[in-house]
Amino acid sequence: MGSKQSAKGSLVWEFLESNCLFNPGFRSKEDVKPIFIEWLNNEESSISDFGKNQVSWRTLLNRNILIEKPRGRDWKVALYLLIGFKRCCLGKHLQPISMFLEGQNNCQPCLADYRDKNRDRHREYVKKHYKANPESYKEASAARRSRLRTRSRESERQALCAFYAACPEGYHVDHIIPLKGKLVSGLHVISNLQYLPAKDNLKKGSYFNVEEFNNGV
Repeated sequence: MGSKQSAKGSLVWEFLESNCLFNPGFRSKEDVKPIFIEWLNNEESSISDFGKNQVSWRTLLNRNILIEKPRGRDWKVALYLLIGFKRCCLGKHLQPISMFLEGQNNCQPCLADYRDKNRDRHREYVKKHYKANPESYKEASAARRSRLRTRSRESERQALCAFYAACPEGYHVDHIIPLKGKLVSGLHVISNLQYLPAKDNLKKGSYFNVEEFNNGV
């Protein structure tokens, strides 16, 4: 298991400690810590193999270790949601929640790869979905036009048009800070635009890491 995955398991534990979510009556949690983190970090593990005895570990989780179960489909999902991570069904890996569109169980990079490898099938799906849900597409387009209009400056309109017109073939115009980010939302201004290869832009989606941005990554 990589160090990043190990760090995520430790982050869950640290979050529970710092937010006082451990049951104060549970005295031996430090003995449980390495097993708890190992269970979290194992991609294949589930509640049924958490420790040697399923019943006793389920009891620890439900009654002893934590004050109450966090919201989520199961224990591992719920615990990782606490630190802002979600498991991608396609890639079978943990990704920041910002990498997922609302209601999606697959992260945007994996969806972009899937679309790239199954272009004909994806086009056919989009056509059928559009025919079945034309109003939702129109509403989404209208909402995006509204965001572009309200978050731009009149003085930059011509410059924006020129920037889009000069976009190289095979590239997309990307908002560095997404217009519809989960944590922050950017403006439709020249300083927030860049050219990205189409595939990279589709993978990026609305993902934005403030720490990476501040460090110039």
